[in-house]
Amino acid sequence: MNIITLPDFTGDNQTHAISDLITAAGLSAPTTALMLVIREISGGASSSRVGGPNATANRGIPLNAADTLVLPAAGVGPTPASITWDLTATYIYAASGDTLAIAYVIW
Repeated sequence: MNIITLPDFTGDNQTHAISDLITAAGLSAPTTALMLVIREISGGASSSRVGGPNATANRGIPLNAADTLVLPAAGVGPTPASITWDLTATYIYAASGDTLAIAYVIW
């Protein structure tokens, strides 16, 4: 397994697929990850939020300054694909003024 980290991401009041942030960082984006970690390093007036494609300023799991969200292996299954997170379907609304650290684990 490998842990991959992205450069710190500055919020822009937009919703982004995690896979798109990986590509924007110049990395080859996998479609799945065994584990995903998102930490809000510093926060502005609004919360960043994690969820599906409908994540917005008022929808999704909120992250404020110094909050960390860990999405561990998604379950137990016979193959690696059955326990991974779909990075094309996992989104973050990145609030303006927030700085986010993102890491993920792949096989």
